[in-house]
Amino acid sequence: MIPGKYRSVSGRAANNITKIENVNHLCDLRVLNLARNLLSHVDNLNGLDSLTELNLRHNQITFVRDVDNLPCLQRLFLSFNNISREEKETVESTEESERPPNLISLRHV
Repeated sequence: MIPGKYRSVSGRAANNITKIENVNHLCDLRVLNLARNLLSHVDNLNGLDSLTELNLRHNQITFVRDVDNLPCLQRLFLSFNNISREEKETVESTEESERPPNLISLRHV
């Protein structure tokens, strides 16, 4: 378990993370870098109210959910995943009112 005072967490050292878990208590977390792991989906992000950057590049993600529950999210990195064309179109065409209110960068969906 990671203490709640951390501002940035990177899961890159292990490179074999398969699911996002035990982060809900990190209410002050600003940056979560889970690039180059084995994630297949995005969930369990509730409680990350201060998160501004989420890096999920180079995983095996097929669909994206729960990012609309991240009120401070500004940058979301999803390149080099297994997201279908239909899912990409859904994410890219999501109405602004349904996206996180501070999202300014949606990189390479």
